Amino acid sequence: MNNNGTWPPAPRKEPATYPDIVLYPSRWKMALLALGGLLFVLCAPLLWNTGDIFLRVVAVVDVLFFGYCVLFALVRLLSPRPSLVLDQRGITDSASATGAGFIAWEEIAAVGMSSMGANRFLVIIPHDTQAILARQPPFKRKIMAANMGLVGSPVAIPGHTTMPLEEIMRHIQSRLVGA
Repeated sequence: MNNNGTWPPAPRKEPATYPDIVLYPSRWKMALLALGGLLFVLCAPLLWNTGDIFLRVVAVVDVLFFGYCVLFALVRLLSPRPSLVLDQRGITDSASATGAGFIAWEEIAAVGMSSMGANRFLVIIPHDTQAILARQPPFKRKIMAANMGLVGSPVAIPGHTTMPLEEIMRHIQSRLVGA
């Protein structure tokens, strides 16, 4: 019998199911990242040749950081693997070098947008920040902890994917409400 005491019984409400969303990095944005990083790396010798110790330190940091950006972008261009996956279990974030990996829906408290300069980020706010950080290697953990000071969360997904960040946020919000 259903709630009114009649037959047939009321249908049982099943949990919402959503299709998996698999997003890849934008080839155009990765190419721009590689080109921009390469330009900065090529400027490093100019700083080094000044002889100023401070500018030499800047040149070394320049080569290390922007060299890593170039390598990251080239790997993403040559090895197309998903940047972001939304499935029934949660989110898998590998959109940046500091991607958080897998985050279950139950671990997510909220989602929002943030920006630093011209760069926009989708920010995932976990219920337990320390649990997310504890799963990361030490160097990545430090960078993600620094993100907390910049955007309020260790999980900041850049807009390098083929879907606009606002649309990704709507998909995540609907899954959080439907969970």
